[in-house]
Amino acid sequence: MLTTSSSSNSTTLPQSPPPLAGFNLPDENHNIQLIAGTAPTTFLALVVVAVRLWVRITKVRSVGGDDYWISAALVSPSAGMYRSC
Repeated sequence: MLTTSSSSNSTTLPQSPPPLAGFNLPDENHNIQLIAGTAPTTFLALVVVAVRLWVRITKVRSVGGDDYWISAALVSPSAGMYRSC
């Protein structure tokens, strides 16, 4: 701590905190790498869910609540992922 003294009074000044880690580093954009990793996985999940729904609709002729939840869970993050590009 720093101290300053006047004629009869001594005060203590607080030190500033150290800079955050990476303070002087340039900002880097990693969107391409993130999309390259998530897009194929999302596409594969879309194909699997589409085949499941096709089988449930055409062969089994019974679509349940789990199918609606699976579809909603697949669509909502996919829309957000490509909207943020």
